[in-house]
Amino acid sequence: MYTRRFTASSTFVCYSVMEDSDGAIWVTGSENGEAVVIKVDADGNFENCTNDPIQGITSPTTFVETPFTWTREDVYTFNNIAFTPTVRDITFQIDSLCKAPTCGAIELTGPQAICNLADSATYVASKTGMCATNLQWTLPAGTSSRMVNDSTVRLLFSAAGTYMIIAENNIACSVLRDTITVTVAPSPRSINLGNDTLICSANALSLDAGAVFARYVWQNNSTGQTLTVNASGTYYVTAWNLCNEQFSDTIVVNYRQPSDFTVTPQDTAYCVALGPIQFLASGGHTYQWTPATYLNDPQIANPVGTPTASIQYLVTITDTVCHISRDLPVNVTVTPSPRSINLGNDTLLCNAGTLVLDAGAGFTRYQWQNNSTAQTLSVSTSGTYYVSAWNNCNEEFTDTIVVSYRLPADFTVTPMDTTYCTPLAPIQFTATGGHLYQWTPATYLNDPQISNPVGMPTSSINYTVTITDTVCNRTQDLTVRVAVTPSPALNLGNDTLLCNASTLVLDAGAGFARYQWQDNSTAQTLSVNTPGTYYVRAWNNCNEESTDTIVVSYRLPTDFAVTPMDTTYCTPLAPIQFTATGGHLYQWTPATYLNNAQISNPVGMPTSSINYTVTITDTVCNRTQDLTVRVAVTPSPALNLGNDTVLCNAGVLVLDAGAGFTRYQWQDNSTSQTHTLSTAGTYYVNAWNSCNEEVSDTVQVSYRLPDFSVTPLDTAYCTATDPIRFSASGGHLYRWSPSTYLNNAQISNPVGTPDASILYNVTITDTVCNRTRDLSVNITVNQAPDLVLSKSNDITCSVAVTQLLVTGASRYEWIPDASLSALNIPNPVAKPDRTTTYMVRGFSDLGCETLDSITVNFEKIGISTIQLPSAFTPNGDGRNDIFRVIAPPSVEVKEFLIFNRWGELIFTSNNAAKGWNGTYKGAMQEAGAYYWFVKAVSPCGGDLFKKGNVILIR
Repeated sequence: MYTRRFTASSTFVCYSVMEDSDGAIWVTGSENGEAVVIKVDADGNFENCTNDPIQGITSPTTFVETPFTWTREDVYTFNNIAFTPTVRDITFQIDSLCKAPTCGAIELTGPQAICNLADSATYVASKTGMCATNLQWTLPAGTSSRMVNDSTVRLLFSAAGTYMIIAENNIACSVLRDTITVTVAPSPRSINLGNDTLICSANALSLDAGAVFARYVWQNNSTGQTLTVNASGTYYVTAWNLCNEQFSDTIVVNYRQPSDFTVTPQDTAYCVALGPIQFLASGGHTYQWTPATYLNDPQIANPVGTPTASIQYLVTITDTVCHISRDLPVNVTVTPSPRSINLGNDTLLCNAGTLVLDAGAGFTRYQWQNNSTAQTLSVSTSGTYYVSAWNNCNEEFTDTIVVSYRLPADFTVTPMDTTYCTPLAPIQFTATGGHLYQWTPATYLNDPQISNPVGMPTSSINYTVTITDTVCNRTQDLTVRVAVTPSPALNLGNDTLLCNASTLVLDAGAGFARYQWQDNSTAQTLSVNTPGTYYVRAWNNCNEESTDTIVVSYRLPTDFAVTPMDTTYCTPLAPIQFTATGGHLYQWTPATYLNNAQISNPVGMPTSSINYTVTITDTVCNRTQDLTVRVAVTPSPALNLGNDTVLCNAGVLVLDAGAGFTRYQWQDNSTSQTHTLSTAGTYYVNAWNSCNEEVSDTVQVSYRLPDFSVTPLDTAYCTATDPIRFSASGGHLYRWSPSTYLNNAQISNPVGTPDASILYNVTITDTVCNRTRDLSVNITVNQAPDLVLSKSNDITCSVAVTQLLVTGASRYEWIPDASLSALNIPNPVAKPDRTTTYMVRGFSDLGCETLDSITVNFEKIGISTIQLPSAFTPNGDGRNDIFRVIAPPSVEVKEFLIFNRWGELIFTSNNAAKGWNGTYKGAMQEAGAYYWFVKAVSPCGGDLFKKGNVILIR
């Protein structure tokens, strides 16, 4: 691309001057050796200057219009006259007239390869500078185009070939241009190698991926269009077209050879009676087995045979595709064979005999538990013996036998000789080794003819048990000696109490084999002289253990006691609990003030000092002792600070706790009998009497000052508001005047409902301090606004909104409702979906308010539906540019969707007022049919669903 801007010093050589049909003048020539074309329009404006080679031009072929205009000057006047072509020098001073800036480059982008004539291609020309002119496009023939915008064009190619697209920007005396070459080569959209193929013998097969692809890759990395194969396998190819789209296909090739024919089993040995033989032939399509003897079906590939004698089969396998047949033989040898082993039942041998175990003849091999391999095995010891044997078909069979040996030494009896101490648990006798048992004598036994009788002998005895082995015909007598020894009893006696410091001898009793006391001494007796718990363990001749325990207590004269001993008692107090211990009998003298004088723990309530004597008698040790209790009774003073007190003004009060206490403590830790105060508060004192008993008292002291008040003070109220609650304080008597509008004029807190301004006076009297004061309250009553409400109409299915109006106040607040357009204006628009009552508050300038309401009725009459046009023309002329839903205000659009012909969602909205302008992602869409879907809801008709199509017209 060549561009140039003329300067004032440039020299132009004119070759020809021509007049166009529109009155424009075309001038061709050269400047500084380069060809130039200049056009001046009929108005004398210098429109364009392009630097292109000019050769024999008689009239211009093309030119590019620029958006700027050059002002006409007299120096550029051309006379429209005929002249003879000549060469003359013309100097143009046009530098001052070229107002357009110098621009950067143009870059044209878009696909350079098209592989499908049905695919449209978008090309974009971008400018790198700030240029004031529009782009001019030169599009090739054989294409249909649509300008998306100044810099974007969308093309659809009609045939294969090579096309050039040009985009230009003419600025003053410069031309910016870029080109792009597009190759259109329709390409197949798939590869087909054909169906999977079977080839007979070793013929070659040529696989063809198809022409027009740019490149190919087969599974062996070869890159040709075709591949020759001569072996079985899976073959695949991947191919890419000019647009680098990838396609692939796979084919399975099988080669059929005569060696593919097989049969199983081939030659086999068959032992009767085994299960059926499963034959299987393969490689063909038809099968014939001969002979058919013992077969369930001789004309299938997999017959089942049950031969009882040796036989040879011949199977003829035929391949009906490659027309190949082959005969294969199968030899079956049937051999009779034993089917089990029997070593016999488990055996018992007497003394040291020998036993021969025989697994039986007819097996090919044997294996015993000791790995010997003969048919027989000789055994002479007890044990478990087993053998495995295999027949001609290699089937394995096994058997096991247990061999036991019986010896005379097997006869036993337990217990043999034993010592038995009465009374003990029964003796369990047990004899073994035989089948019959006889115990003699039968004395003390529960059964003398069983192997395990139970005996309870009370004296020594010898038993003889005769054991008989009925298998080996043997008998043996065994003797059991039982020595019965009586066992002594262990008794230390009852728990004992000893008076004074005597000694006690504890005796565990004779007849035990050994003893052990708690101090580990081992004698039969133990001497004790201190209180405590004593125990002994003793073992008899049978080593059986016995135990006993005894508690020994000692009683001393010093155990006599009484509480309390000497005490001081202040009246009035709680009763005195006396307690005497150490004896069995008690006598209190005198009995005065006691609840019971003959018990250990009487309760006394003495009102004067007294001495008690308690006589304590120990009836076990025959001892008596007198103990004395001295009780000193002292009267206790009362503590009383008086009632709670009110002091008028700043008086002084002296609090007196009273005399007779040993000590005092006031709330401020002072310790005198009296306390002087001059401030209000809570005062308390603690005092202790001579018994150290604590008493306390509290008094509340209040100071009353002239503290008269009334609420509210002077205030303004609105009519029709809540009643006014007055409150006066500081006295005991109250009188309000006048009593107008008050519910009670002689209480501190009357309720007033004035509907006009008024001045109240309240007289407050303090009857304690004899004080009186008058206070006044000025009430100003302002009038509340008088509201007037109206509506433009009620709601129907076809009339969805109404205009509300309220007057009579300065400011308004509607109770919030979603169907109102605004809440703080006098005339909101309402859009209810049911009969609705709207409430509004009106406020005066003084802040008084009135609450009022109006009801808008909803009637289900009229039509409620949605409509959409069948076509629209989004060309920017302001007429039918937007495709939108047409619906009455009562219908609410929930979803409005538009799809293109490929099912792509290109527009969505939930606003009936918002429609589609024919663009998607900023680009104008092609003319044609588009599909829409609308979901809406109506208070009259419920959910509304509608769908259809619209035609976009360009």
